[in-house]
Amino acid sequence: MSNMKILLLTLLIMNTAQARDLSIERIFSSPSLSGVPMRSVAFSPDGERVTFLQGKAQDKDQFDLWQYHIKTGKKQILVDSKVLQPDGEQLSAEEKARRERQRTASFKGIVEYSWSKDGSQILFPLSGNLFVYKLQDGSVQQITDSEDFDTDARFSPAGQYVSFIRQQNIYVVNIATKQSKQLTFDGKDTLKNGMAEFVAQEEMDRDTGYWWSKDEEKIAYLQVDESSVAITQRYEINADTIEIVQQRYPYTGAANVIIKLAIYNLAEGTTQWLDLGDDTDIYIPRVKWLNDSQTLSYQLQSRNQQNLKLRFSDLAGNTRTVLEENSNSWLNLHHDLYFLDDDTFIWASERDGYKHLYHYNNNGQLLRQLSHGQWVVDEIEAIDADKQLIYYTASKESAIEKHLYVQSLQADADTETVNKITKKSGWHDIKMDDTAQFYIDNWSDRDHPQSSYLYAADGTLLTTLNDNSIDKDHPYYPYLNSHQKTRFGQLKTDEGQALHYRITLPKNFDESTKYPVFLYTYGGPHAQMVTNSWGRLIEQYMAQQGFIVFA
Repeated sequence: MSNMKILLLTLLIMNTAQARDLSIERIFSSPSLSGVPMRSVAFSPDGERVTFLQGKAQDKDQFDLWQYHIKTGKKQILVDSKVLQPDGEQLSAEEKARRERQRTASFKGIVEYSWSKDGSQILFPLSGNLFVYKLQDGSVQQITDSEDFDTDARFSPAGQYVSFIRQQNIYVVNIATKQSKQLTFDGKDTLKNGMAEFVAQEEMDRDTGYWWSKDEEKIAYLQVDESSVAITQRYEINADTIEIVQQRYPYTGAANVIIKLAIYNLAEGTTQWLDLGDDTDIYIPRVKWLNDSQTLSYQLQSRNQQNLKLRFSDLAGNTRTVLEENSNSWLNLHHDLYFLDDDTFIWASERDGYKHLYHYNNNGQLLRQLSHGQWVVDEIEAIDADKQLIYYTASKESAIEKHLYVQSLQADADTETVNKITKKSGWHDIKMDDTAQFYIDNWSDRDHPQSSYLYAADGTLLTTLNDNSIDKDHPYYPYLNSHQKTRFGQLKTDEGQALHYRITLPKNFDESTKYPVFLYTYGGPHAQMVTNSWGRLIEQYMAQQGFIVFA
């Protein structure tokens, strides 16, 4: 065979390998066509390593605990979930519901973990029991062993205890002695202690119901009474079955849960209930201790979600409203409440039509508005108290992209001076360490799945944690030539408001031909569909089937 024929045959084989069309079966099978992203990325407290969860190559939904050592550049598995649980796990009904609310219902193995404050241990649940990984010797210690399912586990601030929920009550276990202690006793049937109610999990981004004080002496917790909520039936859609289950569901306008807030003193074994007022038809979407551990803050929201009060309660039960937000439509919730050591705090508000940051003192006096303009802050990523810098993500330059910004917190600083740190066009999901010295950038755009990079706080690239480029070894490579480009644009309303859209045209698009349209949208808040980020491959599949995909 001549060299020319060999070359042509090679090119034909290469082109064929890159021109496959997607199938539904392939999209949802392993290995993932989006590569192997790093989930639940976290810095160790000493800043020496990055930990994350990663799915197995042969089962993308079976997660193990991994680490990346920054100095050595070595990536290695710390805990193999299959070694600890070779036969898989059976979830309780409560844990199944909790994972559904967290959108992790299909995940198996290690699905969450947390560091101890001193960086010596990592806590993770598996099959309803709790385990601790010790970095010193690489051993794994099981600290609970119960037929009941232990959920929502975390280290106490000083790392002496692990707290968790068992059978609708709060427990703590001493790590050294493995002795468990039950703190609440009346949780049963429709009464739940330390647990988030359905609405909080599904709509308010709160999946816990208890909070440690920093001095490790107190736990604030919510008690939820669901007895007044009507029982309804709904479909539970599993991988291979559909079940009809009964659930207490708070329909619009119908009875809601009754919620109470308490402070438990571990040394005294006493519980103090806080006075939330006469109106019981309320939400408590956020609870957070101030840095002195002597004051508890909580946010009280009206049932119609048009009023929100930030309240402070001291240990004597004295409560005051620090600030109040009102809206004629509804108030979006956020996690951007940061208490500083100078008796001030940072707060986010949409009072001027855009989500921006505000600086208050602890008496509720507004010191100044920190960010301004016709753009929105996404969330605070970190605060460097020593350098008086605040880092946050926002869409300042483009509504369809997310970037990292920094500005000064100094009283005499110009609040118009906002410096953009990330440079590459696209979507940057940021995770900063507690000291605001480093950040992990999980970056993607419409044509590149998520890759992860480690940067210094000033934007200097330190290393690539996970290069997910679509090379010849990438699972998506055989489908690359069939990948349809997405175009972005704007539509103007009669009022002159810009509505962003994205459109993906089918293969061999002909302007003279009519095509069916796959309208990809979601009507709820906090679910922006038009972003310059890697998307769901079902859209590519529909475009390859001859649909115009529009959002």
